[in-house]
Amino acid sequence: MNFEPDKHLERLIQEELTKLPELRAPATLIPRVNSRIRAHASVAWGRTPWLAWPVRMKVISFLLFAALLGVVAANLNEIQLAVYAEKIRLGTVWLGEIWHSVTSLLNAGLVVSRALSEHFLIWTLLLFGLMAVVIVGVGSGLWRLAFADQLKG
Repeated sequence: MNFEPDKHLERLIQEELTKLPELRAPATLIPRVNSRIRAHASVAWGRTPWLAWPVRMKVISFLLFAALLGVVAANLNEIQLAVYAEKIRLGTVWLGEIWHSVTSLLNAGLVVSRALSEHFLIWTLLLFGLMAVVIVGVGSGLWRLAFADQLKG
């Protein structure tokens, strides 16, 4: 098979391409592109990253955040954190029970796999090897059967 480009064909294609007229962009293309650029640039300041906000808005947002943080800190001594922590712990006791069950099952699987490991792995590898050979054989037979007409021609 020849992978070298055909010089005659290449020259013919180049001649045909040079005969084609120059393409012109539509007259409405530049105004449409400019309007899309302006529309993208005129995004509201609240939808831009915080560092791109106007300085006045940055100062206002920082002062609001500081006030909110001050209100939370002032009311923090009235909150009984130990009560809330105990409620959270009691609400998640079921997760510990599930974890205990899962670890018990995994440990049982580990004990069984250690008992059967060597012989089980040998027989499993042999079974997978046999299955691979059978699958390749059946696949090639079906391939030949499906394309028998094309292989004869």
